[in-house]
Amino acid sequence: MFYRPNGTGNIALHLHFFEGDKGLPAIRLELLGQYGYDSFDRIGARPALIVDFGVIKIKVGTEHRWTRPRDTQVQTVLPMTDPVTGLPIGDITYVHTRKEKFYDRCLVAGTVQLVLFPWLEAGVQGAYCLSDHTTQMGGDDLDGSYTQTTMGGFANVSPLPDLVIGGGVDVADWKNLHHNDLNQFGHQTNFAAFGAIQYLIHHQLYLKLVAAYDKGKKEDLEGGTTEVTNTMMSARVRLMYLF
Repeated sequence: MFYRPNGTGNIALHLHFFEGDKGLPAIRLELLGQYGYDSFDRIGARPALIVDFGVIKIKVGTEHRWTRPRDTQVQTVLPMTDPVTGLPIGDITYVHTRKEKFYDRCLVAGTVQLVLFPWLEAGVQGAYCLSDHTTQMGGDDLDGSYTQTTMGGFANVSPLPDLVIGGGVDVADWKNLHHNDLNQFGHQTNFAAFGAIQYLIHHQLYLKLVAAYDKGKKEDLEGGTTEVTNTMMSARVRLMYLF
């Protein structure tokens, strides 16, 4: 194991309990496990349950990952000065145990998707996640520990056999544990939306146009009161020829 490269590895398990018959839904269980080292030792698991009625598909899952440093002994070298003259007189070395760790989890995440092939496909999704970070000395990292909530949805419609029109939106809200003198916590929000048109020309050339808008806002980070807002708009064209 000493000579293996850095990087986490994943292993997945898929169980099909019931394929769906006589009006009953298909039921599947997916389990993803992760273990390895990049800059930290990491171990995690993500189970998910899928209930598929054909027209309606429901997915729900939870995700957990624990992270800790591989090297637990840390040496800190501090310069010493003469209390009278203020001149340096040498260094002193402290050895302490590194207690830094992370616990990231999405307590629940899910989606409900409607599929009326080939005319309509739409869905809504959301997640509620937490992250707790402990500093090297074992204290709480107020800036690095946060709560995040995301919600979104999308829809694709096909009014003509070779035409698809779609769009979607996603909203994320992030708040940490560090508050300022006004009792305002570090807060970030992000709003993203897109619209797309796709047309198949003569059953061989796909033409796709996408426009997107994104706005992010950060405020009261690290106990301050500064607010920063970023806005981005983009457009792209994709051509795909089938032969």
